[in-house]
Amino acid sequence: MIIPILATEKEVQIGDLIRFDASKSIQVKGSLGSINSVLIQPGEIADGIQVFNASNKNWFLDYAFNTYAFDINENTSRIDFEVNGVLYSTNVSNGTYSLEDLLADMKYNIEATAPSLTVQFVVDELNRITTTPSLPLKFLPNATSKGLLRHLGFKSDSLIGNPVEYGLRNVWLIVSSGAESASIFQQLKVYTPEGDALFSEDADLVSFETEIMKWLPQGHGSFIYLHRRAQKEILDWIDRQGYRDKDRNKITKRAFVDNSDVRSWSTALALRLFFTEAGNASNDVFKEKAKVYEKMEIAARSRAVLSLDLDGDNKADDLKGPAISSGKLYLR
Repeated sequence: MIIPILATEKEVQIGDLIRFDASKSIQVKGSLGSINSVLIQPGEIADGIQVFNASNKNWFLDYAFNTYAFDINENTSRIDFEVNGVLYSTNVSNGTYSLEDLLADMKYNIEATAPSLTVQFVVDELNRITTTPSLPLKFLPNATSKGLLRHLGFKSDSLIGNPVEYGLRNVWLIVSSGAESASIFQQLKVYTPEGDALFSEDADLVSFETEIMKWLPQGHGSFIYLHRRAQKEILDWIDRQGYRDKDRNKITKRAFVDNSDVRSWSTALALRLFFTEAGNASNDVFKEKAKVYEKMEIAARSRAVLSLDLDGDNKADDLKGPAISSGKLYLR
C-alpha cells in the first residue's frame, strides 16, 4: 500500500512561488514493487510533472500559478439556494473556469434546477457579484463544506456579495509503483494582489533589513506568506479587543480603506515573525533582532489610528473616540 502525503501551504498569491512537497510519501512494508513515479499535477486540467528521484528529499515541485482561475470538482461544486421558501441544490460541472465562465455555468445549472427562476450575475469594479433574480431568491453559502458559494463572496442575507478574493486551484499528487498507485489532492486559495490586500510588502522589510531577501526559505520567491500571517495576527488582535463593524461582525481586511494606518505595525510584526523562526539559539543575533522588532511592533500598534469602512460602502467612516490602543471604536 502507498500512502501519498502532500505538504504545502493552502494560500498563495498569483505569480508567487509555492512548494509542493511529496517527500514524506511512503510505501507500507510488505508492499509489492517500489515507488517509481511521483507525479504532481498543479491544476485540475494541467499536465502532471514527474518529480521522482532516487532520493525522496527531491520529491518536490516549486511552482507559480500565473492565472486567476477556479478548479471545480465534486469537492467544491455544490450550490444550495432557496426560491420562494423552497430549498434547491445543484452542482456546477467539473473543470477549470474563469470567473465569468463559472458564473455562466452557475446560471445554467441554477435555472435548470429551478425552471421558474431567472438569474443574472454582474461583477462590479470591486469584484463583488451582484445577483438579479426574477423571484425571491436566497443563497445558502454555508450549508455544506463542499459548497462553492462561500468561495465567491455570496452572503445568505444579501444579493450583493463580498469581493471575490481568490481563485481555487487543485493540486494532485499521484504516487505509483509497478504494482499499485495512490493519489491525494489539496485545494489552494490563489489570491489576486487586490484580494490579498496585504498591509505590508517586501520593500518595507528591506527598508529595515537590507539583506533579508537572501534569507528567503526554500520554495519561496517572496515574503508574501509572512505578510499574510502578519495581517491575520493583526485582525485576530483587533477581534480580541472587541472591535466590530456596524452590524456587530468581525473587522476584516476589507474594512481597511487606507493600509498606511497599519503598515508600520504589519512590517514590524512580519520582521518579528521572521527573526523568531529563523533563530537557532537562545542568544543568537536573530533572537535579539526578534526582541527589537517585537518592541517596534507594540509601539506601532499603540500609535495606530484606523480609517475603517464599517458599513461596506468602500469609504472610510468618521470615527470618534481614541486611537486603537484604547480598544474601542465608535461610529458617529
